[in-house]
Amino acid sequence: LEIFKQIRDTAAIYHNYLLKLQSPAPVPKKQKDLQFKITHSLQMTYRTVEGL
Repeated sequence: LEIFKQIRDTAAIYHNYLLKLQSPAPVPKKQKDLQFKITHSLQMTYRTVEGL
């Protein structure tokens, strides 16, 4: 159970980091797509962990 807590904490840190990256400054589309993919996969991981 401890490892799942660590995964969740790490996901939260990454998510906050990505939110900081989404500043008003224009972001190249490629980077935006990457951010979306990372955020999406983290959310899936988070939901999986929450469901356990």
